[in-house]
Amino acid sequence: MNCFIAKGCFRLYRFGKDGVDHIMLFGVENWWMTDQESYNHNTPSLYNIEAYVNY
Repeated sequence: MNCFIAKGCFRLYRFGKDGVDHIMLFGVENWWMTDQESYNHNTPSLYNIEAYVNY
């Protein structure tokens, strides 16, 4: 999935074996965010994308 960030901030993260989340990338307004490897190979992603919006 490709995500365009129109407003707010995104983070791309994964959970480690210890259950702690590890942030891999932050994205801000007018950027694109994706798990490029998963997208290119059409495979399930190992990462999560979460959005933060401050109105």
